[in-house]
Amino acid sequence: MSLPISVLALFFLVGGISSSFGDEEIDLGGSTAAAPATTAAPKPAPTVAPAPAAQPSPTPASQEIEMEDENETTTQAAPQPTPTVFEVHGTVKMKDIYDAGKAAYQEKDYERAIRYWKRAVGMKDPYTPKFYYAEAYAMMGVIYQYHIIHYGDAYHCYAAALKYEKGNSTARRHIKQVSKYRHRKD
Repeated sequence: MSLPISVLALFFLVGGISSSFGDEEIDLGGSTAAAPATTAAPKPAPTVAPAPAAQPSPTPASQEIEMEDENETTTQAAPQPTPTVFEVHGTVKMKDIYDAGKAAYQEKDYERAIRYWKRAVGMKDPYTPKFYYAEAYAMMGVIYQYHIIHYGDAYHCYAAALKYEKGNSTARRHIKQVSKYRHRKD
């Protein structure tokens, strides 16, 4: 008798599954051997072992993923997680706005940096050290002097920085370069 491969595979699959749940024999009624006079006590149902804890992916999200598309292999950047937005209630401090201006400056968005720093120096926060006021004015002076080219505004910003902190090195170094424009308002 020759059975097709799919039937044999199904037979072994079912046999493998039933053997994993126990060795209890089932009487199908067609057996020639005499049945035992007493019925054996049923075995307890098998317990399922807990699945192992999920392991983190071994590749960081920033790595590239290779995808196979029939005969072609393409490389695609892994999806980045979506940032969580938090709503925070409270008071915005001068230093928070100063930090936002500093980040804008590092991104070379000088107009936005000046807007943040003007807003920051306009706040009177008694808990923020004077250094931050002086540094905000000094950095606005640097932007006016080197990026926007308004020497009069640069001079006024450096002078304001020195009012808050007489030893501010940025303001002291650059005010000399723009001092001849002190009466000018560009």
